[in-house]
Amino acid sequence: TVLANDAISPNSGASWSTPTANNYNLSVRANTFIPNLAVTGGGMTIVHGDSATSTAKDTDYGSVAVSSGTVSHTFTIQNTGATSLTLGTVTTTGTDFTVTSQPAATLTAGASTTFTVAFDPTATGLRTTTVSIPSNDADENPFTFDLRGFGAGPGAPDELDTMAGTGITSVIAMQP
Repeated sequence: TVLANDAISPNSGASWSTPTANNYNLSVRANTFIPNLAVTGGGMTIVHGDSATSTAKDTDYGSVAVSSGTVSHTFTIQNTGATSLTLGTVTTTGTDFTVTSQPAATLTAGASTTFTVAFDPTATGLRTTTVSIPSNDADENPFTFDLRGFGAGPGAPDELDTMAGTGITSVIAMQP
């Protein structure tokens, strides 16, 4: 609470203007010192809850052979906030995608770390997962985003083709 006779210093985050006709103007600016988790893949921003996979963001792993293939992508976590960011264990759903390298447990303001997810399909066809990054980020905990890949093998189509932004996916099969 600020009263009419209270002194306001330049570092208090508040300002006072001269009253006119018994109206007083008070502006208050809050200095928030919180951590903020940001994720990139392929150098591009991945937003919290992102379900739109793409090769540009490394969230689409493409076609990988079921019998002998594994593809790994590395993602970067940055603390864009003003205080330390604490990270928990990064997890994925299902068995086709595995976190093979965990990020650092704590990031100071402005610092970054990486984690790696490998895709090793257990069956043919479209395979998906959700990555979950627990942290002390108040509005993005856990931070989640989706990954997808295609398990290729005998009798399965060779790849998927998604028309960007339409949600339409078609299967492309190569004829012998």
